[in-house]
Amino acid sequence: MNPFLIMLLFLELNQDLRNPVLAGFLSKPTLRAVPGNVVTTGNQVAFFCEGPSEAKEYHLYKLGSQDYLIPTALLETENKAIFSISLVQWHNSGQYWCSYASTSGTSENSDILELVVTGVYTSRLTLSAIPSPVVTAGEHVTLQCVSKEPYNMSILMKDGEKFSSPEPLQKIYSDQFGALFSVGPVTPNQRWRFTCYGYSLSSPQLWSVSSNQLELLVSGTLHKPTIWAEPGSVITSGSYVTIWCEATLPTLIYLIYKDGNPEPWDQQNQIVYNNKAKLTISSMTELNTGRYHCYSYTITGWTERSDTLELVVTGVYNKPKLLILQDPVVTVGMTVTLSCTSNHSYNWFLLTKNDQKSSIHRTSQDKHTRLFLAKFQVRPMAFSQRWRFRCYGYYTSNPQVWSEGSDLLELLISGKLKKPTLRAEPGSVIASGNNVTILCEGTKGNQPMYFLYKEGSPAPWESQTPKDPGNKAMFSIASMEKHHAGKYRCYSYNSVGWSERSDMLELVVTGVYSSKVTLSAVSSPVVTSGGHVTLQCVSQQAYTSFILVKDNEKFSRLVSSRDTYPKRLEAYFTVGPVTHNERWRFTCYGYYWSSSQLWSAPSNELELLVSGTLHKPTIWAHPGSLITSESPVTIWCEGTLESLMYVIYKEGSPEPSYTQTQTDHNNKAQFSIPSVTRLNAGRYNCYSYNYAGWTERSDTLELVVTGVHHGKPTLSALPSPVVTSGGKVTLKCVSSKGYDWFTLTGADQNFSSPQKAQFIHTGQSLALFPEITVASSKSGPFRCYGYYTNSPHVWSEASDPLEIHVSGSVNSSIGGQYRCLGAHSSSSEWSAPSDPLDILVTGPARYQKAVIGVSVAFFLLLFFLTIFLLLRLRHQNKDRKGVQTETHLQHPTDSVTRDKSHQKSSKPAPAIQEEVLYATVKVTQHADSMELDVLRIHEKDSSKDLYAQVKPCRLRRAEATSSSLMPKELPDSNNTQGKGGKVLVEQADTTDDSNDVTYAQLCILTPRQGQVNLSAFRQKSPS
Repeated sequence: MNPFLIMLLFLELNQDLRNPVLAGFLSKPTLRAVPGNVVTTGNQVAFFCEGPSEAKEYHLYKLGSQDYLIPTALLETENKAIFSISLVQWHNSGQYWCSYASTSGTSENSDILELVVTGVYTSRLTLSAIPSPVVTAGEHVTLQCVSKEPYNMSILMKDGEKFSSPEPLQKIYSDQFGALFSVGPVTPNQRWRFTCYGYSLSSPQLWSVSSNQLELLVSGTLHKPTIWAEPGSVITSGSYVTIWCEATLPTLIYLIYKDGNPEPWDQQNQIVYNNKAKLTISSMTELNTGRYHCYSYTITGWTERSDTLELVVTGVYNKPKLLILQDPVVTVGMTVTLSCTSNHSYNWFLLTKNDQKSSIHRTSQDKHTRLFLAKFQVRPMAFSQRWRFRCYGYYTSNPQVWSEGSDLLELLISGKLKKPTLRAEPGSVIASGNNVTILCEGTKGNQPMYFLYKEGSPAPWESQTPKDPGNKAMFSIASMEKHHAGKYRCYSYNSVGWSERSDMLELVVTGVYSSKVTLSAVSSPVVTSGGHVTLQCVSQQAYTSFILVKDNEKFSRLVSSRDTYPKRLEAYFTVGPVTHNERWRFTCYGYYWSSSQLWSAPSNELELLVSGTLHKPTIWAHPGSLITSESPVTIWCEGTLESLMYVIYKEGSPEPSYTQTQTDHNNKAQFSIPSVTRLNAGRYNCYSYNYAGWTERSDTLELVVTGVHHGKPTLSALPSPVVTSGGKVTLKCVSSKGYDWFTLTGADQNFSSPQKAQFIHTGQSLALFPEITVASSKSGPFRCYGYYTNSPHVWSEASDPLEIHVSGSVNSSIGGQYRCLGAHSSSSEWSAPSDPLDILVTGPARYQKAVIGVSVAFFLLLFFLTIFLLLRLRHQNKDRKGVQTETHLQHPTDSVTRDKSHQKSSKPAPAIQEEVLYATVKVTQHADSMELDVLRIHEKDSSKDLYAQVKPCRLRRAEATSSSLMPKELPDSNNTQGKGGKVLVEQADTTDDSNDVTYAQLCILTPRQGQVNLSAFRQKSPS
């Protein structure tokens, strides 16, 4: 049996068991979802459960959930309950039903409502019509839903409602899956808008994001609208055009359709203006060309489609040349043949006269020139009008995409007067965008008129009559462009007639082509004085020739390009011998044979670095040559005061990395990198240049970038990070990133010799740095880095720092004066402090002897302290027996403030603080004196030796300052004085209490400001 049916049966049985009234006595409620049962994730949905008037309580259930939902609102007047989900998520999808309860019992369950959540899967589907979204009323059309995600099923929706049963997605291409849906017959009285979704069989209520919306265009029977374009149907590429659609009936929506498109243009771009709609194309391209129709939809249905608008774009292909086959100066009534030619294989040429179509001719190919051409005959018939012509080329396969229009050809009249002279200022080679002035100078007299004519142009560029009496005209080009390049001639005309044409002036425009040319040295831009170097000029543009320029002057002859890789052309130039007393700066240009006056933009300027004989500069990096990725670094180059320029060169680069010209006569230059990357890592040298020539190259700076490879290695010490002074330790660097090499740095950031990585069975790589000698008390921190062979200057993140400690070291802070105090276990009285014990710390040369001396002093001190206490106790208590000796130490930080009376015998200084060590001593005999030895040695500083001087102290009885000494703290010196609790120098009384224990305190005087606390630890004998 179906598991879903079993679940439903189980729920119904449970419902019957809970209800005293059997199901079926009460009518079942109705359940619906608003805005619908297909909801996009993140939106909200509300369930409406409606029952009879006697319904008192409503519940909403979801299949698979043990709980039911409580209504968020109850509309008693409408017998409805509302269950809202404010933010739909994927887990809200599923099957829902509701029920209600009344005084008569619980109702049946409502019909099941399936809630589908869309947008769960982000892979978008594409919906299109095959073969076209244009369909005639009553016909069928096939829609295809395509996805790159291998969903199991696809479903078609119409206006947000399910339109068809799901269809399985079939593999149609290697990376595409599709499903087909048949729609029809369509009717003209409604709109047909579709979307599709994909989902998996394992979760049928979780759908993908929606596909694009596809609307079918139904050609109806209502009166067709009118379509036109402004400013016209022939539009220059990049210009704007507006398509208008106007209907005769009140229209709800307009749709503009381009033949061949899989769907209509987005209607959001169509704005209605007084029963008209417009579609604006802001920048015309060849994709916008074609045949257009418009449709309108009214309340009664679709109209017929409009007439066809053919939109043409010009300027897509290279322009042809329009030439007059004879002299461009003609006479009225003469028949003139114009030739439109191109090296492009256009199928058709079209001639326009004053921007109006004149005639169209199919092209033919000249057997000799291999050019495609068409000939047009014209006959000027009047002096009153100008005769200006253009021609265009296009292909049969794309008749709405025209070439750029040819240059304007205007017919001129030529005479026999003396020819004028023609020249250009500042020169004939001009960068694109720069200005140039062309001067045409003729003979004096009769106020001549000058015409400037460019060879191959369909008409004169400009005519000019000098305002002032003179014999020359100036034709200015404010911004040189590619159409200005070419061969120029000028004509003059006066009352006598026309002159002969002038000699030719050839203008070259650079920077016409946007494809950049790259100039580099084949091996390296570094060359020795007297040597030769080969320069390579490379471009992705298919230039036919290249030319090399040095300091803006032609340096070499033209060199034909050659193919080396697909879409890569190059040429080689040999330069040399070079000298060190001048600068060698080069650029190169590319151009085509068909337009030899149109040059590319200049290449990068390449300056050769000549290693001369002058003193080399100094190079360094700040803050250092080991830089974390994305951190700033500055490379400095310092030379002499005479240096005019500094150049930084990175080894392996085809050109210098940085160049800086000196303007303030400083002797150094800085080259800042605000955020270093792996591309900045490498070996650097710097050069400087002055009036005498080039210097030698500097020493090499190796710039290392760390933190590029994520995943820092692990650094550890073998066998331990704690070693004896002068001992050796081996450091191990391990990583799972498969580095080829590891290197080690110490506190001074100096690099160790790199170690080749060894790969172990765990998949990790490691390196050992053996026999590192440790002399001081603490060495490091050490860090290690990993890197790969192919990028030795690009390192990983640094390992965590590792410090090596030296065992047995003494911290210099142990130095100072020590004292001890004694007390009975049965009394709160303390003895007077002993004489001070001086701890002296010296250098590392006598460290071992000092340790031995301190150790001996320590044990002697304990020994004499024990004897003193035993004798003292025996004198005070003759019956005391069997007391054992025991010592306890407590760190000074747990001490309480010492009484001021104790400080008098220790010669206190203003900046001296007593650090207290506690020793508890059980004695078995009386002692009149005791000596204090070192109880504890600090373990931080191995560079100091420790010595101790031990003096006797006598046990004294003090007044009680506390009722108990364990573990309470003694009052500080201020409080003790305030209460009269000062230490009394008295002989300790003898007592018969055999359980008493005598205690001693060890005080350390250290040079620190502040009060000192004392704590006494009292302990009763176990007996």
